[in-house]
Amino acid sequence: MLRTLYIENIAVIEKTSIDFENGLNVLTGETGAGKSIIIDAINAIMGQRTSKEIIRTEADSAFVSAQFDDINQSIVEKLEELGFSDDEGTLILQRTLNRNGKSNCKINGKPATVSMLKELSKHLINIHGQHESYELFSPETHIDYIDRFGGCEKLLADYKKCYDEYKILKKKLICFHIR
Repeated sequence: MLRTLYIENIAVIEKTSIDFENGLNVLTGETGAGKSIIIDAINAIMGQRTSKEIIRTEADSAFVSAQFDDINQSIVEKLEELGFSDDEGTLILQRTLNRNGKSNCKINGKPATVSMLKELSKHLINIHGQHESYELFSPETHIDYIDRFGGCEKLLADYKKCYDEYKILKKKLICFHIR
């Protein structure tokens, strides 16, 4: 669960830290209260595309850090798959955004890529907005819902692994016959 979000130099926020409690956390407020700035910071830490315009006007860089506690076994496995170890049930994701358009990412203090943040964070955070239900109308997502509902994650992962091995062997076989 997301325990702490630290934001520095994002839009009008100079520095702030937000602590989240167990259970459902909801961001509400008047228009202009800063909800979208917090969501932009969360999206940055999730490896989403960001614009250098998100960086506070006076600053050369922005920084976002998210600490997760009580991470589940699937996240631990994903960490290991990406070459990282879990830190006793705690996970810290960090991202520095620079005006030159480059970013620096870390997972548990070790260098990472934006794609690694993206891959890992899709198992960590669910953000639901007012138009979120439109995803239900997208046929591309239907199979994912069915697989999750059926509890087929492990079976699907095993199948994907076997299929990837099959593609490699097929490619080798085709190369062998061509020669």
